[in-house]
Parts: sequence; C-alpha cells; structure tokens
Amino acid sequence: MADKRVRWDNPPLEGTDQVLYVEVEPGVYAQAVAAVSVGQTGGSGSETVQTLLTDEITGALTTIPVVHHEVHEGETFQVSIYNDSIADDATMMILLRTGSARWPHMTFGVAVGGDAEVELLENPQVNNVGTGLTVYNMKRSTTTAATTQASQAPAIAGGTILTHFLNPGGTGANFSAGGTARADSEWILARSSNYVIRITNRSGAAAPASILVQWYEEGSN
Repeated sequence: MADKRVRWDNPPLEGTDQVLYVEVEPGVYAQAVAAVSVGQTGGSGSETVQTLLTDEITGALTTIPVVHHEVHEGETFQVSIYNDSIADDATMMILLRTGSARWPHMTFGVAVGGDAEVELLENPQVNNVGTGLTVYNMKRSTTTAATTQASQAPAIAGGTILTHFLNPGGTGANFSAGGTARADSEWILARSSNYVIRITNRSGAAAPASILVQWYEEGSN
C-alpha cells in the first residue's frame, strides 16, 4: 500500500466540488474522473494539498469499515468463553452490564457441537452476576478500559427476549457436525442495563460450546 499526493485546482470550499488531481508520477498529476466535496485541511492559496490513502495499483481511494476504524481508535472490546463439554439441556451464559456514560454497539457469535437454542435477553432479574470475565481492548497498545462489565454463569430470571433462534448441528452414522452463528448487524445496547447471551444445548448429548462477544463504545447512540 502506498500514499499518493492529491491536490485541487483551487482551495476546496466545504460543500462544493472542485477538480481533483492525483499524482501519477513525481510532479505529474492526472485529473480525476470525479471529485468529492471536502473541507479545506491546510496549506495556503492554490497550493492546498491533502494526502489521501490510495491503492498502489488502481489509485482508488482506500477506506475501512467503521467497526475496523473503532479497533484502530482503541474503543473495541471482546470477551469469550469456552466449555469443552456442556450437558444436554444445560446452559452457557455471558452477562453484560453496561455503564452509564457510553452506548455499546454489540455483536455476538456462538458455536456448539450440536443443536442449540440461542437467546439474547434484555434486563433479566440478576440474582447473582456470576464469575467476572476479563474484557480485552482489541487495540493491545492502549490502556482504554470498557465501561461495560462482563461475567459468566450468572443466576438470572425473566427478561425481554430480543433474539431467539436455533443454531443447528447434527449427527449421523458416518459424520458429526456442530453449528456456528454470528450476527452481521449490531445491537446498540441501552446504558445502565443488563444483557445476557444464553445458549442451551439441545443436541441430546454433551457437546462443546463457546460464546464470543465484541462491541465498541460511543458517547452518543
């Protein structure tokens, strides 16, 4: 990946389109087919220059998804649990307790070595929070801590079922298979609230299982 210098024919005015030139060789600029609206970022007069990251082969502007950007910002967190054998009809749970200042944007995934019932619960009665889990910042060079706390094996009752689905697996004479599921769209969790991801083994036998939860935290929703 390489940076290419980009300049405009005039200092760009916010909300207007200007002709964009991309440096194809040192000191040689080609006019872009389409321009974009940007605000002035620095420089003076007609020499205003903004450096944009572009693909070294096609010259296309390079971007990353918002969720990837949040990792770079040090605002994305993860917890996970694994059990190599949960009994038939037994459950595995992660409890998330959100803070009062920030909104978690959350996705989760589960994997089970057979059929399993999966639920996302909002604000169940929490009689015991269970065992605390370490919440990891996915940008390992930062010390920013999550405002959301996580634990496993809580004692709960009730709650609003936000998601309820079957995670299918299967067994046969010559094969066995488990199932995995992961949501593509995020849940924006309410502040100062409790959420539980719960899986129940419905395979008819003991099976391994895991839950992984990722979220980033924003000051507004």
